[in-house]
Amino acid sequence: MVHITFYGGVAEIGGNKILVEDGRSRAFLDFGKSFGQEKLYFEEPFLSAREIEHLKVLRLIPHIEGIYEGDKEDYRLDGVLVSHPHMDHYDAARTLKKEYPIYSSEIARMVILAREWASSFNCLGNFGQLNKILGRTSRENMLTLSHGREAKIGDMSASVFPVDHSIPGAVGTIVETSSGNIAYTGDIRFHGGAAEDTERFVEEAARHDPEILITEGTHIDDFKVESEEEVRAKIADTLSRSSGLAVAGFSFGDTRRLRTFLSAAKENGRKLVIPLKQAFITRELHSVDPKSSIDIEDPDIGLFAREKKRLYEFEKCVLEDYPGKMLSKEDIREDQRSLLLLASLYDMNDIAKIGPGVGSIYIHSSSEPFEEEMEISYQKLHNWLDYLGMPLVQIHASGHANPFELKEMIRQISPKKVIPIHTKSPDLFRRLVSDLDVEVILPVKGSPIEF
Repeated sequence: MVHITFYGGVAEIGGNKILVEDGRSRAFLDFGKSFGQEKLYFEEPFLSAREIEHLKVLRLIPHIEGIYEGDKEDYRLDGVLVSHPHMDHYDAARTLKKEYPIYSSEIARMVILAREWASSFNCLGNFGQLNKILGRTSRENMLTLSHGREAKIGDMSASVFPVDHSIPGAVGTIVETSSGNIAYTGDIRFHGGAAEDTERFVEEAARHDPEILITEGTHIDDFKVESEEEVRAKIADTLSRSSGLAVAGFSFGDTRRLRTFLSAAKENGRKLVIPLKQAFITRELHSVDPKSSIDIEDPDIGLFAREKKRLYEFEKCVLEDYPGKMLSKEDIREDQRSLLLLASLYDMNDIAKIGPGVGSIYIHSSSEPFEEEMEISYQKLHNWLDYLGMPLVQIHASGHANPFELKEMIRQISPKKVIPIHTKSPDLFRRLVSDLDVEVILPVKGSPIEF
């Protein structure tokens, strides 16, 4: 008998933590940070959990004795299979005992480590650190899985296949157990630059004839159909209409979107200017997968840094490697019509010092706010842009499948049972697929499902 227990991702977006138990073998599918739950108690960066015990007491991580760093009890865990390098799918794994293997694709591992090397020390544990004495270090047992090749996870077997998402390194997973196969989508889409990867995963999942399909349902209730090429065309058109500085904001990890912006900038004779953190992560990723990223050596790329007294080690690395790439705020001010600058809400002080001229614009290329806290940040960005005289243009393609794509995926894979997670509308999901020959199981947090 196999048990699947959902400790996160139930009626919420993100925070996936799915424990699969087959006899003595145990593995988690993702072990992500639940931003929605944590914000009930904490407010980053002013109030944050500084001890693992804080998260345990508040039930923000599974109440399983023996799996966390500092626990005295023993607990067999054969590994964590990370579907992709978004924090809501891996970040809570920093609290686990370091002896447990953390599996991911090679690209996902590099994105996680690059982000870690470009961040401050975390009291809950680190996947890696960068300092001038030891250089780049990484946590032991951060292992990579090759696409399509089976790996033994205890007495179970797991295979991963690349899928399209809004960050490189995303995979779908097939777990072979004594009671049948489990297919897990992670986060997935069919309309991005690597949609063919998703289609191949669907074919592989169908070929494995799964007993259970665990699938995301982020946009089961709300979606817009746009491809990455449509995004590129709209960005290029918007840039062609701007006679001043163009500024854009989107997720640091979305390197495909970064390629899209570079392409649109080149089409309009503009240089893409990126912050040092983006440059560092991009360079590290480019070293393992040039197709997923851009080359900082490109003559149409420049660098920009906030004004501050002290540089982090990762910033020093970038400046040492690309000394001729740096642009000052004076350079940007004098050449606004030839530049596309990447910047977020937290860079607005520097944008104000640059002084965007008439005809300047801001392109927002992330999801529109769907929660109160996001709405507050979005409004602050609007306030800055109003002050600076810069209209905001929303241009985005989601990292998630739409309802009709999900339904067709389920039809093609044809599992006996489907379990929706990573959605705030599980009941709507059940109604959507009610005409398919499949049993829908709505998970209850902490309650095992047997098959």
